[in-house]
Amino acid sequence: MKSVITVVCAFYKRFPIARGMTTYAVLWPSASICQQFIADNNKLDFIQAARYGFFGCFVMAPMIHAWLGLTNTMFPSVTLGTAIVKALVEQTTFGPAMMSSFFFGMSLLEGNSVGAAAAELRVKFFPTFKVGVFIWTTVNIVNYSLIPAQHRIIFIGACSFVWTVFLAYIKQLQVSKQQPTI
Repeated sequence: MKSVITVVCAFYKRFPIARGMTTYAVLWPSASICQQFIADNNKLDFIQAARYGFFGCFVMAPMIHAWLGLTNTMFPSVTLGTAIVKALVEQTTFGPAMMSSFFFGMSLLEGNSVGAAAAELRVKFFPTFKVGVFIWTTVNIVNYSLIPAQHRIIFIGACSFVWTVFLAYIKQLQVSKQQPTI
């Protein structure tokens, strides 16, 4: 058993993106199922959970891995001031890109048309973005100032679980002419 753990740890150390992808492949469908329990669904939608797993693993984890690598290169020091700058840069650039990718991509994975995906994005983006700015600015300041670089994607993954439960809730809201109240 020890040799298996050693091999897995060595693999994740050699390929850190795989660690993030594995984390998101578990966290995102788990968050979807958690949201379904909270919504008191009578029947769990495992296809929906699989979509979340696919999207988390193959879209979000690589995006986050690339972003964290870029920000570590752009802002190598680990100070509170740098953490605040990184968080603000992220909330004005990467955050909107991730949120747009989520609503648009998940809608396409559900089989919706490009027009329907764009309509959902228009309705749900800004209310969700407002909540995200508050939450993720705080999380990112902690992440960039206190968490060692090699553990940041896992820390963000854990915070992402709660955020993804929220996203899954917003995602399941029906698109109407009015924006959802958040």
